[in-house]
Amino acid sequence: MHDRASLLLQWARRISGDANLSLTLISGDASFRRYFRGGGLVWVDANPKTEKNHEFVRNAAALHAVGLLAPEVKGVDYEQGLLAVSDLGDTQLIGCLNDDNVLAWYGKAIALLPRLGSVALELEPFDEAFMARENAIFPEWLLGHHLGLTLEAQEQALLDETFATLSRNNQAQPQVVMHRDFHSRNLMVLADERLAVIYFQDMVLGPLTYDLVSLLKDC
Repeated sequence: MHDRASLLLQWARRISGDANLSLTLISGDASFRRYFRGGGLVWVDANPKTEKNHEFVRNAAALHAVGLLAPEVKGVDYEQGLLAVSDLGDTQLIGCLNDDNVLAWYGKAIALLPRLGSVALELEPFDEAFMARENAIFPEWLLGHHLGLTLEAQEQALLDETFATLSRNNQAQPQVVMHRDFHSRNLMVLADERLAVIYFQDMVLGPLTYDLVSLLKDC
């Protein structure tokens, strides 16, 4: 990890033209990415062995094309897995919510969804096979690994039918561009109180209501 930090620093100095540029670690996220701030930009260590850098750059451009706010890519090295993006600050929507303002903020977030759904991209479909892979995480990791439960045949049949019903309902809906992680931790509040979208490299083509439910039922 130290070697990658050094790699990012040298690249950032070369891209910025500032031989004395220093980077300050901001945070990591749920993936293997790490974020640093320096010279007015955010510098991203995104190992190409694990991260979807091509998709991130492509999707960022598509979001901007429909007028959505998102990190603007200022530089990228696909081979090394290094990116420079515009700095959207540190304020996630989740940190701004309280009983008095939650309806107004969520109204703003919901208003982004029609524009998000209109993005013009050829994306992987969130189809029956995709949903089956997603649904398998619940019995494998929560029930089996964390809770140590073994389902009886009747319980397994009920779970299978529930997943099948969800899959049918999802596929019966209009299929639009879907963020997949549209919730209060992936929406940034800018100084002028506009909302920007982050963590969009996993976008797919899927059911109209998925992102809305993701936002409103966020844990």
